[in-house]
Amino acid sequence: MSHADRRYTYLRVLFRTFTHSRLEVFLAGQLLSNTSLTMPRNATAVVILVTNSQLTVSLDSQPLLALLPLRPWQPESHWRLALGARNGASAVRHEVSTLSITG
Repeated sequence: MSHADRRYTYLRVLFRTFTHSRLEVFLAGQLLSNTSLTMPRNATAVVILVTNSQLTVSLDSQPLLALLPLRPWQPESHWRLALGARNGASAVRHEVSTLSITG
């Protein structure tokens, strides 16, 4: 599937922490949210939750986004999950310690 194929409804949650300090949410290539972000220096618990076609993102139990509507949102059983991290020129470490998918 290419990014140009818009038959699919891609959800992207981006933590831009190197120079921008922003949380961006895209759905089907459209920017839904662009929120200011302050990342702590220590290990951080991030929760990304989609329920009833709404997105909630929390950082260390503090909500950054709450119940952002995701329309159209039609999850399909063949969808895949991808995780990625970029550091730019910094030496910040990224780690996934717990992943839970229910549905």
